[in-house]
Amino acid sequence: MSPGTTFVTINFDTSVLLSYYTSREGSGSGTAASASSSKSSTIKAPTPPWSISSSATKPADLAKNALNGAAFINPAAAKLDLLGADATTSANYKSLFALYQGVTALEQLAEQAGDAKIGASQLATVRNTFSKGLTQLQTYLNTAPFKGFTVTEGTVAASETSTVKRASETDTYQTKAVFTGALTDVVPSLSGNVTFSAVITKASNTKVTVNFDLSEMGSTPRTLPNVINYLNGKLKDAGLTTRFANVRIPAQPQTVTSGCKTYTTPAGADSFALQIKGTTAEALNFTAPTTTPAVYVLQTSGTTTSTTTLSASGLKTVPPTAVQQLVKLNADPTAAAGTPDKVFSQTLATQTTAARATATGPDGSVYTISDVTGHAADNETIKGPQDTVLTKYDSAGNVVYTRTLGAAGSASGYSIAVSADGNSVAVASSITGKLDANDSTVTSTSTTTITPQSDTTVSVFDAKSGTESWTTRAGTTNGDDHPTGVAFGADGSVYVSGVTSSHFTGQTQAGTQDSFVQAFSAKGVAKPAQEFGAPGINTSSGVAVSGSQVFVAGVEDGHAILRRYDVATGGGLTLGLTRDLGSLDGGNIAGVTIAADGSVIVAGSTHNGALAGGAVTTAYSGGRDAFVAKLSSDGTASGSDQLSYYNPGGDATTSSVTVSGGSVYIAGQVKGPANSASNGLPTHSGYVAAIDPTTGAVSWSDKLAGIDGQDAPSSIAVGASGSSILDSLGLPQGAINYTPPTLLTDISSLRAGDQFSVQVGTGSPIRVTIASTDTLDSLASKIQLATGYAATAKVTYSGNGYALQIAPSNDRSKITLSSGPAGQDALAPLGLTPGQITKDANSFATITKTTSLKVKPYGLGLAATLNLGSANDIKHAQSQLLAAQSVLKSIFKDMTTKPAATTGATSTASTGKVPAYVTAQIANYQAGLARLTGG
Repeated sequence: MSPGTTFVTINFDTSVLLSYYTSREGSGSGTAASASSSKSSTIKAPTPPWSISSSATKPADLAKNALNGAAFINPAAAKLDLLGADATTSANYKSLFALYQGVTALEQLAEQAGDAKIGASQLATVRNTFSKGLTQLQTYLNTAPFKGFTVTEGTVAASETSTVKRASETDTYQTKAVFTGALTDVVPSLSGNVTFSAVITKASNTKVTVNFDLSEMGSTPRTLPNVINYLNGKLKDAGLTTRFANVRIPAQPQTVTSGCKTYTTPAGADSFALQIKGTTAEALNFTAPTTTPAVYVLQTSGTTTSTTTLSASGLKTVPPTAVQQLVKLNADPTAAAGTPDKVFSQTLATQTTAARATATGPDGSVYTISDVTGHAADNETIKGPQDTVLTKYDSAGNVVYTRTLGAAGSASGYSIAVSADGNSVAVASSITGKLDANDSTVTSTSTTTITPQSDTTVSVFDAKSGTESWTTRAGTTNGDDHPTGVAFGADGSVYVSGVTSSHFTGQTQAGTQDSFVQAFSAKGVAKPAQEFGAPGINTSSGVAVSGSQVFVAGVEDGHAILRRYDVATGGGLTLGLTRDLGSLDGGNIAGVTIAADGSVIVAGSTHNGALAGGAVTTAYSGGRDAFVAKLSSDGTASGSDQLSYYNPGGDATTSSVTVSGGSVYIAGQVKGPANSASNGLPTHSGYVAAIDPTTGAVSWSDKLAGIDGQDAPSSIAVGASGSSILDSLGLPQGAINYTPPTLLTDISSLRAGDQFSVQVGTGSPIRVTIASTDTLDSLASKIQLATGYAATAKVTYSGNGYALQIAPSNDRSKITLSSGPAGQDALAPLGLTPGQITKDANSFATITKTTSLKVKPYGLGLAATLNLGSANDIKHAQSQLLAAQSVLKSIFKDMTTKPAATTGATSTASTGKVPAYVTAQIANYQAGLARLTGG
């Protein structure tokens, strides 16, 4: 063999070849009497609708008829060109052909939805028709239309196990990697003064404090095993059973792309994390004697669109590289210049499409809201094309819990707030379509289209458990609106700012887009909204509450405008002040907040060096600067008002503002020069800074470099004492909670009222409805009761948690699971598949002596979550519908093929050795394939 010879390995799935062989034998030819089938093995049958000789309606026309309101499935309209068949057989043919045409119509609609040229209105119509067609298909199959055999919408299995799991009680906590190298190496971050404490609360409520000081190790090298031995010795001496251990994280080879070539680098050194092996009888709470502020930045790193550059080798297109990240920075104002301050960078799940807001709680917890699409978020199946996810992290960046809103439509999260006592979290989002099946507030933007509007929605969650307290949908009746800010009042009321393209009841629309502010009671009762703005496009950029005063800042007619609303009796709002801070000259408002001394802080960016925000403390640089305005506590102009400009090194925008410990923290983006790392485009670095609003002095700042030179911070939050030596150990400040959630509404996207149906044999379907108090265990009891104990439902350990398992109680029981109504289905969020559960699932024995119809039910394999919400959803739907067509063709083949002859057998089950002639045929096909592929 000559040097440089390339070997090509082709992995061939013989099942594909068998499928091809089967189609050559008749199942894909369209008729039972194909040329390769012997007359003795086939039965005279009508021409199926997929045959080229069929006179059935063309696939494109089936979709067109459905869009015009025709039924997807109509067996009465099926025409058979076969005479002499008995009534049952004819009825089965008609049902099969009608079902095939219904599935084909759905597949054609999915194909239309994937057309890049389709308009928004037409796409909405196609999506709506597709949803109706799926419902008709489900309803039809629930009537058991076939005699002698069974066809189900989903799968056929001997048992079903939910993908939703209740986490195991592990009593362990694992940190992120704290060290890379060998276990014999000294850990650099644990040198010097390392002291912290653990307060352990025993089951008897007795508190034991253990103080750790690594200087007590003396001359012992501070390797990770030595440090762990020291920590465990202190715990043992205190009479505690909790222990530390190390966990090895194997290094992985890295793939690097340079130009048109991809290289794989060898794996480097392994990393190690700490693990706490605890017990529910000992609750841990970590503290450190010295702390500094922690800054949490939510950002987009990388390009959000494809870029095309011209090089010597021609045009080069680089796909989007953007990811969503949560970054923690140690904002120590006393640290020497150049000291690394990044504690961690957490990349959010790949399904995350946007992450807009973050907030911190008084216990050091960090909360984010993000949007997810696709089929799952943190292993939770979402109902609609997009949902909002609330995630709680501890100060070390480990996830405490995630909670989906569970919207039936499409949800987007915009703002988040934590109450002063840390007990509640408010999330402001928008929903297009229904929140759930009981949502009667959805209207369309036009009487001539079915496009639903987006409405502002407010949810409040219990901060500790993540359980939803209430959700209220508000918004205008004839336009789109979404929130831009949310804040708590002292009495638990919630205030939301936002923008709308229409007008609220009793309000007058000023521009093409107006701003608004609205109050909600502590129980979620919406108060009348206040709408405002100037002609044109208005924006609001946040809301802040100080006592009985509510402040909103935004842009109206290009000017920075601060408005103060006073809380009236009954909780409504009345306008108390409008203040113009001047033209922004193309700048923006990032938000409004309240400082510790009660002053009102407004921040943003501007080209105007003469804003009316008070005495200038730091001068304007001449470009687009960030600015911070400190205004009087009631917002009125005062001699004590002060204005600070800040230039981070180029033209800047400001995206977020917050206050902590007397400093104003801002985050935004600064434009830089183009370079090779940014594919020839201008770079955009992220920046963060802590500014004294009285003097304008910058006590701390940092630059954030993103993938391909692009970084865009969307939100900033500060933990006043969130950084300490605990960061070096990967340990969180505050308590560690080992207890996993159990409520179904907490561990999945289910909402109370979601449903599915169970059916025993040919009996009537029984509806199972999810309650707010349901757990996997209580749901198992509901299923057994609904089936009259024909099904055995139990919670079993499955992998990394406990899942719901459903199986027939005996060999005779056949249990059918059916999806709930659109927007209210509970099967998909549970990770259960519609279909039949039967002991016959693995049996392929034929039913009759005259056909090859199987005892095993036929499953179309259609998921209850099929939708046309996104490009990926469309491809997924097309794939499943094409597979369902193949199943229906295989049923026709079984109806029109006599059972294979058996010798001395009592069953025609398709088991045993493959006939020699089939093996020979496959060998010939494989040889031909090898010649075609050069293999």
